[in-house]
Amino acid sequence: LGQDLFATQAERPFVIPPKWTFVFRAFSTIDGIGKGLDQKFDLSRISQPYLRELANLRDGSTWRSVLKEVGRRVGLRPLDIQQVVTQPRRVASLVESVRRIEEGDVKPRVRCLELERVIERIELRQRLIGSGLGAALLYQLVCGATCGYLKRVPLICAACCLSWECWRAWLGLTTLEKQRLRFANEGDRKFDEDDVYMA
Repeated sequence: LGQDLFATQAERPFVIPPKWTFVFRAFSTIDGIGKGLDQKFDLSRISQPYLRELANLRDGSTWRSVLKEVGRRVGLRPLDIQQVVTQPRRVASLVESVRRIEEGDVKPRVRCLELERVIERIELRQRLIGSGLGAALLYQLVCGATCGYLKRVPLICAACCLSWECWRAWLGLTTLEKQRLRFANEGDRKFDEDDVYMA
């Protein structure tokens, strides 16, 4: 589960509205109190008439909701008729796509999120090592150079740029490691032990 959450957060971070958690907590509290007082208490059975009325009001009237539900079950909605008409073309397109894949004309691409994370980590490590070695080499050249100060300025600037790139790669690696520990629930902070309701 942690890896799936990591993949979701890495591509498209999402936020659950805070009001939703309070509503869910309120319903579970009401259900718990009711079952504590009476073992036969059933919140879903009690709220069913009200939910049915809300569902009926969704379309404006009960009869309109009934007609739409009958049309959906029988298959006489415009959407169903359109699917009946366009279905042969879709099947033919699907058969053509399968034939092209079997012949090797199309090669489907499958994403492997774990592999992408490993490759990203390897790229950052290569940047870190390469820029660190380059900065160290240029620093040694500057220290050992017997030429004038003005001739050493480009080497000093290049060493500073490579040092900056090395620092950015280090920050990227630490960020990836923090994310990995967070979603694996490891490290110095365990997220399972946090009480999200306490401030």
